[in-house]
Amino acid sequence: MDALVTKVVEALREKLLAPADRLATILSALAERRTERAAAINERLIGLQQKADATREKLDQLYKLVEDGAELDDVLRYRIGIVRSDHERATTALERGRVQASNDDAIDPVRITAFSNLLTGVLASAENPARKAWLRSLLSKVEVDADRIRIVGSKDVLNAAVAASGKTGENVQKCVPKWRAGQDKSANTYCIEINR
Repeated sequence: MDALVTKVVEALREKLLAPADRLATILSALAERRTERAAAINERLIGLQQKADATREKLDQLYKLVEDGAELDDVLRYRIGIVRSDHERATTALERGRVQASNDDAIDPVRITAFSNLLTGVLASAENPARKAWLRSLLSKVEVDADRIRIVGSKDVLNAAVAASGKTGENVQKCVPKWRAGQDKSANTYCIEINR
């Protein structure tokens, strides 16, 4: 098992991390896809903002009725509750959309190089449990055939690890984003093959 880990670590260092251009190429392909999605995300944010504004306006109108002396009966209370809940859902969805859009930050070449150097050093000098933790956090799977070893990882996870590497205490990715429906899964992965 240690021989397999050593081969995987060597392949990552030589084919993913050592030529910093390879890592940059993988992440730039991801950035291009995200740029294409940006227009759709912005359109969705505009729609969510309009819905939040519309529900806020309805709620304000109902409150104005009460201020102007309308009797606050059960029907009006019920209607206010429904509109208030619609407004809360709309603003929550808007905030989630904004957070998602802000997580698509571009990663600069300096950060990519720093991550590459950091991970190369950790993989070269860390004890086996630490190395395995890093590998588990970055790789989706390692397939071992009779003559080949195939290393597969998510570009999103790699991107998040590079982004987090500049922040203290967040070097190892702690969660793995799930695939999004309708996306080409192969476009969201990288693969390194080595002879066994």
